[in-house]
Amino acid sequence: ILARRKVSNLSRVKISQVAQTLRFHYNDVEKLPEIVESIREEIKTSCPALITNGYRPFRVHWTNFCKDHLEVKVNSHYYIPPTCDAYWNNRQRVLMAISRAVQQNGVDFATIEFIESGEDADDG
Repeated sequence: ILARRKVSNLSRVKISQVAQTLRFHYNDVEKLPEIVESIREEIKTSCPALITNGYRPFRVHWTNFCKDHLEVKVNSHYYIPPTCDAYWNNRQRVLMAISRAVQQNGVDFATIEFIESGEDADDG
């Protein structure tokens, strides 16, 4: 089984990845292309170690119509090792860039809705 697995020595890895799945409300569907572009530009501006030369992918795309939300995937790679504080600082910059872009477009993230079972705990 181990022979089929890819093994990496993280201390030798020089490139890191930040991937996020974002959820948006259906009533924001008309704004989604602009939101996607805003996220892309905000990450480019905020993260100088971002790989944009095609060596690794940088993608921000609307990927799915889901039951209760629209899905956007962010996949970005950086010239930062994944095992250092710089990785975590950069990851935070990416998340902040996404948040700024979403706020600039006047929308909110869709949250997971929990369906109640219809049973009340006080009913005994």
